Amino acid sequence: MHSLMIWFFSFVAAPVSGHQSTADPSLDPPPHICGLDGHEDNGLRSRAKPLPSEGIDGAVCASDVDWFSFPLERGQRVEFVAESDGARHLRLRLYPPRGRKARGRARATAGGRLILYRAKRTGNHRIQVQTRHPVSLDYRLYVRPR
Repeated sequence: MHSLMIWFFSFVAAPVSGHQSTADPSLDPPPHICGLDGHEDNGLRSRAKPLPSEGIDGAVCASDVDWFSFPLERGQRVEFVAESDGARHLRLRLYPPRGRKARGRARATAGGRLILYRAKRTGNHRIQVQTRHPVSLDYRLYVRPR
């Protein structure tokens, strides 16, 4: 029994990738570099970062989802715009304040995606940005009145 426990411990503790971990975790390379765009950690709806009025520059890859929030008043009409060189791979979804279902359909534009939206409720709306394929994309996201 002891030899089995020792074997299991040594197997679990051994480095899997060949990367030797250091004593200081801050010296280890980050495990996920693709989506590090200065807005992390916004990979969950509950961690949505505020979308500033001037917009943001972001990056996503196959394993990354970015969430942003933006306050709207009931009846307010806006356009959410995401621009990218890889626009055909970009997915943009808009969620109302308490909604779990996406509202507003993203339309393809010459260089990105566009959602025309009229707020049905006052509150923080959430925008989700991700890719459709295993490609990393840089994008610019902003909102403008219409």
